[in-house]
Amino acid sequence: GPTIQGILQKLKPEAVYAHAWDGRRGLTLVVNAPDGAMLPSLAEPFWLHLGARVEAVPVMNAEELAIGLSRLG
Repeated sequence: GPTIQGILQKLKPEAVYAHAWDGRRGLTLVVNAPDGAMLPSLAEPFWLHLGARVEAVPVMNAEELAIGLSRLG
């Protein structure tokens, strides 16, 4: 309860979804991370305070996809 609320207040995710995941409690957070170097700082509070398993799935919007595809050459 309070631990998760504190972490969420610091991370300020765009959206939070609570659900069952692999037979356990799960949270899916949508967080704006401009670069991959932010991932450790986003995951660390969950590891330290909750002993949680963390999986990061980078996603992009249509504009970011178009930019990435244009870089393919």
